[in-house]
Amino acid sequence: NKKADIGFSPNDQRLLSIIAAQSAHVIENARLLKQEQELIKLEEEYRMAKEIQINILPKKIPTIDGYDIYAINIPAKEVGGDYYDFIKLPGDKIALCLGDITGKGLPAAMLMANLQATLRGQALTQQKVSDVIKNSNTLLINSTSGNRFATLFFAELNYNDHTLTYCNAGHDPVINIKDNKLTHLTEGGLLLGCFDFAEHIQVTKTLEPGEMLVIFSDGITEAMNEKEEEFGEGKLISILQSNIELSAKELSDKIVKEVKTYTGKAEQSDDITLMVLKRSK
Repeated sequence: NKKADIGFSPNDQRLLSIIAAQSAHVIENARLLKQEQELIKLEEEYRMAKEIQINILPKKIPTIDGYDIYAINIPAKEVGGDYYDFIKLPGDKIALCLGDITGKGLPAAMLMANLQATLRGQALTQQKVSDVIKNSNTLLINSTSGNRFATLFFAELNYNDHTLTYCNAGHDPVINIKDNKLTHLTEGGLLLGCFDFAEHIQVTKTLEPGEMLVIFSDGITEAMNEKEEEFGEGKLISILQSNIELSAKELSDKIVKEVKTYTGKAEQSDDITLMVLKRSK
């Protein structure tokens, strides 16, 4: 006791112990309350991100005479940034796209919504595919932070003359199977949202009867098992070549099933998104 230059009495010590215990209790309660508030905030952000993702994805797959189309999205536990869309265009055309946005949670979902609105607005102006991508890239750069970007495969299908005009902006190579021969659609340019000087090109090809496109996100090829071994593109290609006769939906379901079997009990760390397009006649 500095004032009396003697030690605290037993009563003083008991009082100080009570005050200290109560203070610790108050501090612990405050810490737990803060944790609870942060958890509530995270849960609300997750709910909002999930809602955005659900509302953005198409409610139904388009039906086009002479084509078999299917798409599926299986979100990870933490909402990622995978996105696909079908956009009906004037005339005998439809745009289709599949993208992968960096990050997870609400920021990724918001960028996903931004990208969808941008692409839809640009596509409906009937610009060239390369201009749709170029203008979308500029708009993303101007409306997002520097560490946010997206990979994207965007194409316009003319289902009258069966031409497909596409641009692959830094996305996983699209698998193209024709007469049991496999190639990749890689032409396009850099990913979106990073470089305003990026140049993007478009390529036009004709889809023949029996030809198939498989567009996918890296949530498939980079899916890991419990040994942290990736599924890989090789396994995906093997499934495609062994099941070429299946419908677009059957093939998609087969791929997802094989990925799930491979990963086993390992947690799904990224969205799984897949689109299959087959010309049937």
